[in-house]
Amino acid sequence: MPACDGELHFDVTPEGSLDASSADAADAVADGGSAGACVDDAPCAALGSRCDRPTGLCVACLGDAECRDPARPRCDVTRGVCVACVDASDCGPRAACEPTTHRCVGTCAEGMERCDGAGFVCDEHAGRCVECTRSAHCVGSPNGDRCDAVLGACVACAGNATCPREAPICDRRSGRCVGCVSSAECPRGQACDPAALVCRALSL
Repeated sequence: MPACDGELHFDVTPEGSLDASSADAADAVADGGSAGACVDDAPCAALGSRCDRPTGLCVACLGDAECRDPARPRCDVTRGVCVACVDASDCGPRAACEPTTHRCVGTCAEGMERCDGAGFVCDEHAGRCVECTRSAHCVGSPNGDRCDAVLGACVACAGNATCPREAPICDRRSGRCVGCVSSAECPRGQACDPAALVCRALSL
């Protein structure tokens, strides 16, 4: 399936992660970021988060039990964030879990006449239902004017390079720019609020 005609600059995504921001964040921690912010759940509790003791970071989840949003019921334990899926069994029939964004994508086969979801068509070569193959297809889309070639869906962002300074992180789960997804993206002494997706000061 073609990338979006060179219109987007995607971050190189490590296997199993939501975005290359995780690698950037790890460097930021090494340079004085939020590592060591917690040793137990106490400083994280005000945000409704848990302490991941090996990293010293407040995280949204350590397991599925913390993921109460029906739209994101599974915990991606590699980043401590709640996601829609971690494998195909989370997605139901005619769908698969896309490993970069952890979103369910519709699957299809040659000869299928329609895909679920308004505006989606079957990309028979990729074997999945897509909304776009380039950003020109997303003009006027309520979901955003950029094409995420990984998903074949219209989004507001498909990598950190497309986000503004005031919301510098692309949340690949939703395709929108936010303040943070992981506490590793916050300065020392702050953690990512999993509800608002902004960095907030911790009471240490």
